[in-house]
Order: sequence, then C-alpha cells, then structure tokens
Amino acid sequence: MARDPDAFDTAIGGARGTGGVYGLWQRGRAMLSGRRFSPDHAPGSASGRGAER
Repeated sequence: MARDPDAFDTAIGGARGTGGVYGLWQRGRAMLSGRRFSPDHAPGSASGRGAER
C-alpha cells in the first residue's frame, strides 16, 4: 500500500511537538546524547521520530 502525502490536504495546522515538562525532557535527552532535536514526528524530520534516534 503506497501512501502519497501529496494526495492529502492539511485541514488544521497547529504547533509542532509537545510542550511543558515532556517537551523539556525530550530536548534535554537529545542534547545530552548529542543528537539534533526535532519536535516533529514526520518522516522528513531529523530521524522520523523526533529525538528518539
């Protein structure tokens, strides 16, 4: 099953990532591990999973 992102339209835009304590935790974890932090979970972000990898 192929999924073409150009076949879809964005209905509602919003802020990226998480906020508060969890967002701060993700940012700190990325910094300590030497990875680039990206709040996105999109395939085009740093790793496709935010700061996870």
